[in-house]
Amino acid sequence: MSSTVFYNKLDVPRASRESPDRPIELEEESEILKALLDIMYPGTHFNAGVGPSFTFYKSLCMAAKKYDIPAALGLVRSLVPAAGRRFPPILVYGLMYELGWEEEMKVASTQTLGYDLLSTDLELQNQLSLCDRRAVTRLMMFHRSRRVQLIEALNFEDLGNSSFWYSVATCGHLPPALSLKGFLFLSKEMDNCPSGDSLRTRPFFFESKLLEELWTQKCSRINIYCSSNSAIINKEKLISRIVEELDKPPKTI
Repeated sequence: MSSTVFYNKLDVPRASRESPDRPIELEEESEILKALLDIMYPGTHFNAGVGPSFTFYKSLCMAAKKYDIPAALGLVRSLVPAAGRRFPPILVYGLMYELGWEEEMKVASTQTLGYDLLSTDLELQNQLSLCDRRAVTRLMMFHRSRRVQLIEALNFEDLGNSSFWYSVATCGHLPPALSLKGFLFLSKEMDNCPSGDSLRTRPFFFESKLLEELWTQKCSRINIYCSSNSAIINKEKLISRIVEELDKPPKTI
């Protein structure tokens, strides 16, 4: 038999007054038990995928672990990416944390990067409330680490010692610091979308009013030591370098 738990249940002695034909009662819904049996036994077909709802998928995962069914465990764990695409990724992440499936939790954590965990959106906050507090704290630290690493790489406040800014400058005469408006704007955008996907698009940089100062600031040494008459920051180089930096922070928890 595929499940040691099922085997042990069948092996438990029955009371003398109990009919041997009496079925063994299980707590799970019939649709979950049927899914487990379809997975366990050859000649049957399980085509439900992650199922019709998150509740179904969660129940299937919990039952597969509870009854220690290798075939079912392998299947439900392999379905985590699909579950994160169909259901709220935060709920899938919380479930993986609850089950103690570390590798699958990492996969699910990546799928949460499109969400601002500090948003006041009621549905999102409700999803977070359903997760273990330790899981939420860990996820928030992961999201924050991506923003911190990007902002540290940009180093707005110490341009003179920043290889990043020299690589995007039109000349070698960088000012001591750039406007913090751009710094705060980029930082806020990483909070809104920790994946940084919006920062990979040209409209974000070209249409933002708060970044205008970066594109218009001229070299302070024009007509003295510098012949450049263009903006001190090359927009195309900056966009390219930021996209490069976005690939460096950790992508999983």
